[in-house]
Amino acid sequence: MSSTRRDFLGGVTQAGIGLAASSQVLCATAAATAATPPPPPPFPTNGLLFPFGQPVGGICQMSFVVEDIHRAIEKFTRRMRAGPWFLKEKFQSSYLYRGKPFEFHGSLANGNAGHMQIELIQQSDATPSPFTEVIHKRGYGLHHQALIVKDFQAQFDAFMALGYEVVLDFRQPGDGNVYLDTNGDFPFFIELNEATDRIVKAFTRAYQASVGWDGKDPLRDFDLLMA
Repeated sequence: MSSTRRDFLGGVTQAGIGLAASSQVLCATAAATAATPPPPPPFPTNGLLFPFGQPVGGICQMSFVVEDIHRAIEKFTRRMRAGPWFLKEKFQSSYLYRGKPFEFHGSLANGNAGHMQIELIQQSDATPSPFTEVIHKRGYGLHHQALIVKDFQAQFDAFMALGYEVVLDFRQPGDGNVYLDTNGDFPFFIELNEATDRIVKAFTRAYQASVGWDGKDPLRDFDLLMA
C-alpha cells in the first residue's frame, strides 16, 4: 500500500473517531441538560418580616381538615394553647377545583399559636373537593401549608416549572391565591397566597388577638379579621 493511501485511510479513521467522540459528548450534554431540574422558586433574601412576625415569603399558616370544627377548636385550645379562634360557620364560596367549578359549603376557623396561624376547615357535604380528596387518601389532619409572597406570579411560575399542579384556584385580579399539588414532593398541598393588604391585615389581627390571650372568649367572629 502506498504511503499516500495509508495517510488517506489514517485520516479517515481519525476523523471517524473524532466524530464519534463528538457525538458522545453531545449526547452526554443533552442527557445532562434534560436531567437538570428547573430552578426552585425565588428565595426571599431581604430578611423582612410581616407585622404578624413570620418572614415574607415563608410559611405563615398550617391548615387542617377536621371532622368536627368545634371539637377541633377545643383540642387545639386546651392541648396546643392556640387561639382565640375566628370562626365562620355556614360559609360558602365558589372556586375551581382541578379546573372545574366547585362550591364549598362548610366552616372555617383561624387562630394563632405564636406567630404561626392555624386554620381549621370542615366541609359539610361530600362534594368532591381538595378537602375530601385528602380525607379519602389519608384521613383527617394536615391539609396544606401556606406561603405568603409579594412576588406571586414569579413564585407561581417557578412552582409550575417544577411540575406542580393547581388544585384549588382562588385567583382574582390583584389577588393571587392557589392550592398546589406537589406530586409527592410533600405530603400536603401548598397554598400560595399573594401578600395583599387585606390578607396581611387579617393575619396581623389574628396574631395580635393571641398576644397575652388568657383563654377567655375563645370563639370570635371571623368577619372581624376581614373588616
